[in-house]
Amino acid sequence: MKCVLDGALRNQRSLGRQSDGAWKAVAYNAAAVVLFARFNVQLVGDNVKN
Repeated sequence: MKCVLDGALRNQRSLGRQSDGAWKAVAYNAAAVVLFARFNVQLVGDNVKN
């Protein structure tokens, strides 16, 4: 799961959704969507952030 999350956040960084070392909310939400698609777990952006 960690590798999938790392890949999702790496992809978000390449899209410019990280600024000043902090992730934008849209990046967390997109990572939650990727985790849902791969592992069928219900998450929101705050879950990913924590």
